[in-house]
Amino acid sequence: MMSQSPVPLILAYPLAIVSGYVFYRVGVPLPWMVGSIFCIAGLSIFVGPVRVWSWGRRLGLGIVGTCLGLYFTPSALERLLDNMGWILLAVVISYLFAAAASLLLAKMAKLDRSTAFLSSIPGGAAEMSMLGQRFGAIPEVIAVSQLLRIVLLVSVLPSLLLVDGSVVVKSAHIVTGKEWFVLGLLLCSSILVTAWLARMGMMNAWLLVPLAIGMVVSVSGLYTSPPPGFLTAVAQVLIGVHMGAMFRRDSLLMVRRTLPNLLLNVFLITGMCALIGAAIALGTGTTVPTMILATAPGGIADMSLSAKTLGLDVPTVVGFHVVRVFVFLSITPYLFFFLQRLGVLKLVPSGR
Repeated sequence: MMSQSPVPLILAYPLAIVSGYVFYRVGVPLPWMVGSIFCIAGLSIFVGPVRVWSWGRRLGLGIVGTCLGLYFTPSALERLLDNMGWILLAVVISYLFAAAASLLLAKMAKLDRSTAFLSSIPGGAAEMSMLGQRFGAIPEVIAVSQLLRIVLLVSVLPSLLLVDGSVVVKSAHIVTGKEWFVLGLLLCSSILVTAWLARMGMMNAWLLVPLAIGMVVSVSGLYTSPPPGFLTAVAQVLIGVHMGAMFRRDSLLMVRRTLPNLLLNVFLITGMCALIGAAIALGTGTTVPTMILATAPGGIADMSLSAKTLGLDVPTVVGFHVVRVFVFLSITPYLFFFLQRLGVLKLVPSGR
């Protein structure tokens, strides 16, 4: 039997950086995040729970949000507002399809509909698992399903999009000393303001607030250069370590018989979202790779970072995902309760 002694924090981050560098040298998109996820997930599953810095993910999201906000120009905001109807249409269709896919998942995996529903709706692993606990579903299955979807998308989707000839990975901008000074002030201010608002109880503060601050700075002209690749690499490691550490052997063993069905569910939802994105690209004139990332059922940070890495339209991808997360997290608890009242979704007995 393998040792299950905890992996100390002092080892986790250096190993994640080494793994990220290997992926970087191989040429994998989002190498620092993907490398960190695979390294830490492997340690967590085969060695033991990995101790991570509790503020690491928050700091990573703060950096990502601020940097992504810097891509918003007045013309990008105008283009985003023009596409708002398409954004809402994509959100509604993807939500309905995910709900329909949950019925197939429930039947194939012999899961209760509540668990299948929350496993299929594209949301955060933590948020959907908490809803599962609240409504009597199985949080372990929900968490694994949500994590699998995000990790598979981060690992596979950017590489698949590189096959498209319209995707060109852009070289990193060389940041001057003055720009580093402005960036340092911006990041410190952004993180301090976000920490205060998060403490006040604001939901999703650690990405949305830095994103808004970065947008204001960019639109006002205080900083107009692309953010340096070094910053996003640091953020990728911080976020990737946290995601990898969420994979636990006991959770995977608990859902091992369900894993093939969870994977099929991920592929079905991702495929449908890709079709939605391709259709919207035809209607808006946006490139297909951009719209596939914009409608993909991944997280804001990872899909937006993928767009940045591949040189795609970052504001469009960010805009689609911000609206989707806001709508999904806002309506899911109420829709879930409504469906339970109708008898479509039933509470799971506490003694399951």
